[in-house]
Amino acid sequence: EPTSGLDSFAAVKLVNLLKKVASAGSSVLFTVHQPASETFASLDQVIFMAHGQVVYQGSPEKVPEYMEDRNKSVPEHANPADWMLMVTQTMSEDELAKDNFFSVDERNLPEAEPMPKGQSIMAKTMHSESGAIVEVQKISIFVQIYELLHRD
Repeated sequence: EPTSGLDSFAAVKLVNLLKKVASAGSSVLFTVHQPASETFASLDQVIFMAHGQVVYQGSPEKVPEYMEDRNKSVPEHANPADWMLMVTQTMSEDELAKDNFFSVDERNLPEAEPMPKGQSIMAKTMHSESGAIVEVQKISIFVQIYELLHRD
């Protein structure tokens, strides 16, 4: 929640800075609770969730159209993010499903492979950009603490 405690101006400046980070090639994902209209409009993509399910994923510009398609039009001069949150928090999971707020995932995905007993997900191997397998090594807690305490 990088914008928590910031005023609207500072929040928009921070979002613009994070957009520069993303345009440089890094993935940027963060949570924003109750974004101001200007902050919300400055985002590239948003995900709204309710009852543990994705309600909307896409451009902030298309939220009013999405809500209108579900007969929950955003009132004039209302912040679409606030309206989406108000609607999805006041409707039951069954009501949201009935009004098509949850999309049906029709992908045919293979079952996930179970992790071997006692093995951490962090101990699995990774692939580099070239496709070569890179071994992930565990770093001792002592090295981690040393690095944490002796940063520049």
